Amino acid sequence: MGKEHKTLFENLFQFVATNDDTPYFCLPAALKFRNEICGGEDRIYAYLEHLAKEAGDIVAKELGTDVLQEPGLVPGAPSQLRRCGMATIRLPIAIQGQSVSGELPCILLCEGEVRPTIDWFHITLIEKYRAFVPVFSHAGWLWTRLSAQVYLETRDFEWLADVLKEMLDSLQWRRSSRE
Repeated sequence: MGKEHKTLFENLFQFVATNDDTPYFCLPAALKFRNEICGGEDRIYAYLEHLAKEAGDIVAKELGTDVLQEPGLVPGAPSQLRRCGMATIRLPIAIQGQSVSGELPCILLCEGEVRPTIDWFHITLIEKYRAFVPVFSHAGWLWTRLSAQVYLETRDFEWLADVLKEMLDSLQWRRSSRE
């Protein structure tokens, strides 16, 4: 079929540069590693779920906030939202004019400050700390999401909690010095 008979989509994506099949050759070794070293898929998933729960609790405690879970969950009851390898933690940064309860001491952003603040978090995490977690707005607050991986452990999230606390202190200082 000639170029003139293809859609724009076909023309844009028909050539994908190199077609490197070598990653497929790693698959048997990767599966062997997951089974023999990590203990298999069930153990990996259990570890990720446990680590994500622990990590979320560590970061939320350090920041004085909470982890996203079902509203009104009885203390000690298992959260279905947290039965995965990720945790979503509320940052103590509220967005003015959105439905925000005054339950936490927090930094208050006007709508125009949200995107620059998120960008600042991302850039600072990458450039200063050589790390990354997404920061995003939801329901009147800024949040971050943690992802447990087999190569991470609790102390990695303790470090991240300290980094986020340091960044929040820096953000508070930057904002107060402008006023």
